[in-house]
Amino acid sequence: MAVMAKWRSKTFEVSTKKVNPLKNFSTSTTIKGDDSKSKKKTTELVPFTFDVDVHAGAGVNPQSEYESWCSLIKQTGVLYLHGRRFGRDTRLTDVSLSGAQLDDFGRIRFATIGLTFEEVNTKETKGEAGARAAASEAKKAEKKAKKKKGKKVTISVGSSVKLTGNYYTDGQKILAEEKKRVLKVGKIKGDKAYLPQVDGWVYISTLSLVS
Repeated sequence: MAVMAKWRSKTFEVSTKKVNPLKNFSTSTTIKGDDSKSKKKTTELVPFTFDVDVHAGAGVNPQSEYESWCSLIKQTGVLYLHGRRFGRDTRLTDVSLSGAQLDDFGRIRFATIGLTFEEVNTKETKGEAGARAAASEAKKAEKKAKKKKGKKVTISVGSSVKLTGNYYTDGQKILAEEKKRVLKVGKIKGDKAYLPQVDGWVYISTLSLVS
């Protein structure tokens, strides 16, 4: 088996079970413009595109593969070429289907899937990691609260609280001085609370009620 490339769980390979090599790989690096959204010092976020031919007779269902790629739009991952990392984290931004060939029953037997990716800002990647950490903190706090005996503490709009977690729900780090403040809950939405004094949402389970 020869694996040409990999992105997240997707592999592009030539083997006895599957043939779906990538082709028409293209990328570019350009100087940063005045209105750039890039957080890099000198260059724009790097895009790259490539196509994948998928053939039902080569172990890949074209329609299922296309739908699978569509479900990954907005997801981030690292592209590996020949086992080596290519660039930074990238986000899948566009998926297209072209050159589809159908059989007499209307099944797609062959097609070309076009994929477009864009480099993710380092700051944005850290934010996503922080958001995952915030959710993990909330789950741990919930488990800890369930083990405690006594009257259940209820936090509602208007409650005075203190921050006990390390991240807001959007992944931003909670500052040490913010943890010292007594804050008022402005809104409740599901398992999250909005604190207007710091303009941020946190998981309710990571708040402590101030009596």
